[in-house]
Amino acid sequence: MQEQGDRLGLTGCCNEHDVCYGSCGSTFQECEERFSACMGAACEARHPDAASDEGQECKSAAAMFSMGTRLGGCAVYKQTQRDACECAENGGPGEIQGRGGGKPKGKRRRAKRIKRRSAGGLPAEPAGLREEL
Repeated sequence: MQEQGDRLGLTGCCNEHDVCYGSCGSTFQECEERFSACMGAACEARHPDAASDEGQECKSAAAMFSMGTRLGGCAVYKQTQRDACECAENGGPGEIQGRGGGKPKGKRRRAKRIKRRSAGGLPAEPAGLREEL
């Protein structure tokens, strides 16, 4: 698959998709939409004649790559988010190159609230009330 992605000019989009998964606070949907849009733009830029064999192959490969990550990427996304957000909570960057803002859309605040409740003698939030990645 990587060879095909390299040949068709989609490797940069795959790399950006990996970065999105590893950026604390990014959503799965956001990463997938950006991935699909990136590949569409890459196919158009590299193969301007969409009707050509190469243009059709690029569009087809982009659709397959996108479908593959939408159907099979959730577990990878969840684990990568856990790792990235844990890193952010422990003083790490919380993002990987290029993501602005750096705030993990509520995850860091929720973790601080849980720590404060536990430290203050109050019971931590029940696990069912927390969003599990």
